[in-house]
Amino acid sequence: ILLFIKSIEKLPLIGELNKGLGLLIGFVKGMFIVWVILAVVIIYGMLSNDQTTIDLIYQNKLLQIINAINPITKIFETIIK
Repeated sequence: ILLFIKSIEKLPLIGELNKGLGLLIGFVKGMFIVWVILAVVIIYGMLSNDQTTIDLIYQNKLLQIINAINPITKIFETIIK
């Protein structure tokens, strides 16, 4: 079965599709890890009343963009508030 899969992967369209989907899945996994870390830091800042941590996150443009689409943070913010 493995030999069959490797031979199919050598087909031009299938191989490129596999690489593209692998890239997409890797990006999604990476974003999930970043979202979890960012959510933990923000939740820690909210629970410990550490406004400095939250201010530093919201002063960074990239973190603002990532946090704006972070579903994990949004869920916890609605629970905590």
